[in-house]
Amino acid sequence: MGLLGFFKRLNSTSEKKILEERNGDNLNLPIAMKHNIEIATERKLKVGVSDIEKDETRITQDTNKVYGSERNVKNSRIHISWPRYGTKIEDLLSNYKIRVFIDAAFIASDKFDVFSDRWSTGKSISNSESVYYIPSFEKAKLTEEQKQTLKAGDYKEWYSNTFEECFKSFHERNTRCAIVFLTTSADNGVIARTAALEAKANMRGYGVDANGYICSLSVGEKAYYSKEMTENKAFQWTDQMVKISKRSSLHRVPEQGETVTANRNKSVVHLLKPLMSNHNPVTYSIDNGEYCAKIYTADILQIDLWENKADRMLQAQIKIPEICWPVDKLINDNGQFVGILLPTAKGTQLTRSVLNGTTGMSQAFPEWKREDLCTLADTILSTVMQMHKAGIYFGCLNPATIYIANPKETYFVDTDTWQIEGYPSVSRNRTFTPPELLRSGSKQMFFTPDQEYYQVALLVFMIMMPGKFPYALRNSNSEEDSIAEKSFAFGIGGDMRRSRDSERPQGVWRITWDHLPYSMCNLFYNTFHANGKTSEPGTRPNDYVWKKAVNSYLRELNGNNSSDSHSIFPKTFRRDGKRVFVRCSICGQEHPDFYFLKNLYVNNQRVDVWSMGYRICLPCAEDKSEVSFTCECCGREFFYSNQTKLMHAIGKSEFGWENQRWCRYCKKQTIKCAECGKDVPIYRLKEFTDKKRNLTRTVCPECFGKLVNQAKKEQEAWNNSVYETRRCNNCGHSFVITNGEAEYFKKNGLCLPNRCSKCRGKR
Repeated sequence: MGLLGFFKRLNSTSEKKILEERNGDNLNLPIAMKHNIEIATERKLKVGVSDIEKDETRITQDTNKVYGSERNVKNSRIHISWPRYGTKIEDLLSNYKIRVFIDAAFIASDKFDVFSDRWSTGKSISNSESVYYIPSFEKAKLTEEQKQTLKAGDYKEWYSNTFEECFKSFHERNTRCAIVFLTTSADNGVIARTAALEAKANMRGYGVDANGYICSLSVGEKAYYSKEMTENKAFQWTDQMVKISKRSSLHRVPEQGETVTANRNKSVVHLLKPLMSNHNPVTYSIDNGEYCAKIYTADILQIDLWENKADRMLQAQIKIPEICWPVDKLINDNGQFVGILLPTAKGTQLTRSVLNGTTGMSQAFPEWKREDLCTLADTILSTVMQMHKAGIYFGCLNPATIYIANPKETYFVDTDTWQIEGYPSVSRNRTFTPPELLRSGSKQMFFTPDQEYYQVALLVFMIMMPGKFPYALRNSNSEEDSIAEKSFAFGIGGDMRRSRDSERPQGVWRITWDHLPYSMCNLFYNTFHANGKTSEPGTRPNDYVWKKAVNSYLRELNGNNSSDSHSIFPKTFRRDGKRVFVRCSICGQEHPDFYFLKNLYVNNQRVDVWSMGYRICLPCAEDKSEVSFTCECCGREFFYSNQTKLMHAIGKSEFGWENQRWCRYCKKQTIKCAECGKDVPIYRLKEFTDKKRNLTRTVCPECFGKLVNQAKKEQEAWNNSVYETRRCNNCGHSFVITNGEAEYFKKNGLCLPNRCSKCRGKR
């Protein structure tokens, strides 16, 4: 029922109507008659980034094919002077037949500042009132900080929910104007051009270079994109949800030991042993070991999404060997849909092997070298590229659905949970959720290709750094905060040296990172770090860029003779001929001198332990030493780290330190002071006994001192108070015996005096 509610909420988003009469959206142009333009639609248009990147002559020919010679324009022919590559941003303002639209990806990139400055400069020089336009659904993607970079008066918001809706409404009101669409996202360029064709609007996509000149819209390798994007995709990317309906519920679903029927050839399938289960289905082994049966729960079968999605997947007939794509539907005795028939995966889950660090690698693939990791990453990326080529996306990537038989043989399961066309991904994985979505609070169901690229990059990182998460800071209490803030745990060049040791990973992870080639580290840093050049949405490297980086690393390894560089978990840093290596006095391993404990702070004073002759590498400094102490509070034995052992040794010799008496756990435990009520660490509490009142209280040190002083004052006042008044037997004058005097006489076994002190002194 939970999943049914999930899709109900998703499907209830209302469509926002365009404000047709909004004056602010009308262009300041002479009113022109609308012309009927007939566009040939006999065959499906194939749109790709390569189309956008063609030279001016070829673009004109393509435009004529789509719009040109067959246009039926009664009164006049529309002629558009499209900007050439190298055109200045300022020149766009003088072209009265061109209107500029930009998307969120462009605003989030470093190109927008150059564009904005040149646009403002062009307006002031030409006294132009021209504005560029931002579709409202694109503006909604911006952060508050990004919205602050927009200059009032330079732009207007065009109210729409999709690119097609945006371009259609623009074209209906401005038939003689064309659209120049500026973006940094190749995928947005393709989506926008397809939408423009559907809307019968004149539009071309461009990029902007670092100097503010119009350039081609290209990301990655042109040859790759022109080959991929021009082919027909089995599925077209969209963020429009398919219609979901309720269906008659099943009383029960088939279970282990029962049978179901394959829909096509009506063969009987026996459900044998459960292989995998989660909150949606249970996957069973069957008589034919090459296949398995996935049976859905009765709750989620109350909606028709799963059967409709299975029909759509079977219709596409995807033939990618590494993908366990459905081969048939499964029905029960009543002919009702209950599940799907899938190829069986081989090998071990990625999360239980490579992504499980040293433990997983030693258990699953103990003989692997770093070349095997590169080969595995290349194999996975090749499959991902074929998926994307067919229009198939993970949505939210779950690495547990990838199985590894060997570096060149992988299997992708749970394909029915992936995102295809209007069917959203039903998998949710916080670790692989892009940073911009973690704190947005949005219920985004469809992940963009750019967000898919982020997840692919994350997967590559966790393969090359087996199981290490890029935002796993040492002292971070919240993984989600680290992701949202893009607190990348590693650095490149000087940034690695300047980062704080308390945050930077030590030991095997820092050494493993050091052995990666700089070009790959640079890609990771720019993708994951908040200051990275490609960390913003719309700028991320695609899967082809990562495949190219992995293959480059593999070629580098083939020419490297260092055994440490081929190890998955190297023992020390690269020997590049420039570093000075020193042997650690504890582990005996040689490391560069920067990887040693150099200073300690004892009593807030900096102590140079390196000059004192201590040679302790940073991992050993954190390891347990042989020196221990027993906590006086809990009675347990605790061992110093080597760094703490050294600090105490220096403290005892230089500052007269005493041995530690309480463990860090007892220091954290608190109790309320019986006097002031404040929470105080248990080890600091003191017992105060009030003898006069026969009362014992547990108090903090501050209250203890106050009570002692108060007790002294009370004792002094009592000692000076009158115990008894008598008349002197000698002089006849009355005199006072105080409580203090009376107590003294009684304590010493003496009788109280009958003469005053003066008379007693005359004897």
